[in-house]
Amino acid sequence: MLENIPKRTIANDPFTISRIPPFIRDNHKDFYEPQMVPIGPYHHNEERFHEMEEHKRHYLHDFLERNSQVNAGAYIDAVKNVMKNARDYYHEPIQLSDNKFVEMLLLDGCFILELILKLGNDKHRSLCWARWDFMSILSDLLLIENQIPFFVLEKLYAVNISNSLDGCKNPVDSDLKSLVVNNLFVKYFGDNLQTSRVQRLFEGPVHHLLHLYHELSLPNSETRKECYIASSHRQKNHRLPLVIPSATRLFELGFVLRKQDSIKIAR
Repeated sequence: MLENIPKRTIANDPFTISRIPPFIRDNHKDFYEPQMVPIGPYHHNEERFHEMEEHKRHYLHDFLERNSQVNAGAYIDAVKNVMKNARDYYHEPIQLSDNKFVEMLLLDGCFILELILKLGNDKHRSLCWARWDFMSILSDLLLIENQIPFFVLEKLYAVNISNSLDGCKNPVDSDLKSLVVNNLFVKYFGDNLQTSRVQRLFEGPVHHLLHLYHELSLPNSETRKECYIASSHRQKNHRLPLVIPSATRLFELGFVLRKQDSIKIAR
C-alpha cells in the first residue's frame, strides 16, 4: 500500500510558480494570461505569440553580443546546471524535453535580461517599442503564470558579465537585483513601491520577478506597526470599520458598483 503513495508531496514541493485555478480565471482569462509576451512553460509555443518569439531571438542575439568573450555554450551549460531545480519551481509537470526546457529558459531569460538592460537607456524605448503595447509587455512580466525562476536570470547574467566587470559604468550593474529594481520597478512602477524597501532591497531569496516586486510593494515593519496601532485605536473607539463593507452593504448605502473592463498596473 505504501509503495503506491507518491514520494513527492505538496507539503514538500518547493514550487512557487503555478497556474490560476480555473474557477477564478475562466471568466477573466485576459487578466491572468499574457497578452504580448509569454515567459516560461505555461504559455510556451502558443501560436498567437509567434511574432514575439522572433523578437525574443533578436534580444537573445543582442544580449550575447554584450560580451563577445563568452560563447553561447557557456550560457547553455549555466542553464543546464540548474534545470532540475527550475523544473521543481513549477506546480504542474512540464511537458517539455530537457533540451526544449533549457532552450526555453535560455531564450526567455536572455530576453528579460536584455529588455531590462535596454530599459536603462531612455532612447531605446522610442526606437524599438513603436509596434508594441509597451505597458502590456511590462505587465505580462508580472503575471504569476508568466515567470521563470530568478536564479536562472542570475546565472545567465553572471555569465554575461564575467570577464567584463571592469567595463561596468556603475557598480550596481554587477547586482542583478539592483538592476531590475532601478531599470524596471522604480522607473515604471515606482508609485507602488516602498522607498525604504527599494533602498534596502529585499534581503531574502527571490523566487521570480513578481516575487521581488511583491516584496518591494509591502510596507516596511514601521509602517505595519503604525497600521496595527491605528487599527487597535479604531477598534477601541468603534469609529471606523476594520474591513471593507460587503457589496450588499455598500449598495444599501447608495454606492454604485460597476464592472471594470480592464486592469492595468499603475505606473
